[in-house]
Amino acid sequence: MIHRKIYGIIIKIQPLGELDRIVTVFSEEYGVISVIAKGVKKITSRRGFHLDLLNAAHIDIEESGSESMPRRYLREVTPEENFLNLKNSPEHFSAGCIMAAFIKRTIPEGAPQKTLFDLTQKTLRSLNQNNDASSDPKIILSTYFLKTLKLLGHLPGTLKKREIKPYLQKTLQALDPEFTLNARRTLGIFSKFESTRSS
Repeated sequence: MIHRKIYGIIIKIQPLGELDRIVTVFSEEYGVISVIAKGVKKITSRRGFHLDLLNAAHIDIEESGSESMPRRYLREVTPEENFLNLKNSPEHFSAGCIMAAFIKRTIPEGAPQKTLFDLTQKTLRSLNQNNDASSDPKIILSTYFLKTLKLLGHLPGTLKKREIKPYLQKTLQALDPEFTLNARRTLGIFSKFESTRSS
């Protein structure tokens, strides 16, 4: 057994039987990884309270199996940021969920993406300031996708302002048509593109 401590953002939680869950974490150290959280739906479980979508947390895991096919089990979780303001606003929470879905569908497991992790955490913090007039989730999300696609090499480094929106839409559509359609239906984020604020 190997014990690891990681820091990451929970981007997906899915059931595994009645009491267990598979938790997908976008981690600072290892990229996207899946962890089995046993018994977290028990009423007495302290860990289950902290396992919430989009929480940033320090997670202790136990790893077994081969290096190519590891099985990871959650032992302890210590929350760092809960992004409660974001979760209390349906539009801002939807934006965070769209980001999480994009990472889960686009980034391969076990591939560290430190710069993208930092950008994702910073963007969630921006969304969490939902009482600020500058925290329009459509603008924040569009800017996030623009920067992410540049980081991943899907967009040229320099684009003229009038080229940004068509490039962004075309690239996202080519990467994942179903995801792009869902993003449009949820927030209509590609109906207009008003800003490309720098970090």
